[in-house]
Amino acid sequence: SLALAFFIAGMTLSAALIFVTIASAFVSFKGGLDPDNVVIPIVTAIGDVLGVTCLLIAIKIVGV
Repeated sequence: SLALAFFIAGMTLSAALIFVTIASAFVSFKGGLDPDNVVIPIVTAIGDVLGVTCLLIAIKIVGV
């Protein structure tokens, strides 16, 4: 059941990070910034926080 929690957390995190990556790339490009310099730090920071959050929520849902 722990594997199920990891799977749920990973799928949720992947979907969220795809959205964050695309949105931050468009916003940074529209703002005249280089997406290569802006997107990676944003996605990394948000991914760290959301990864732990998704994992804790998935463990709570599965009941591990």
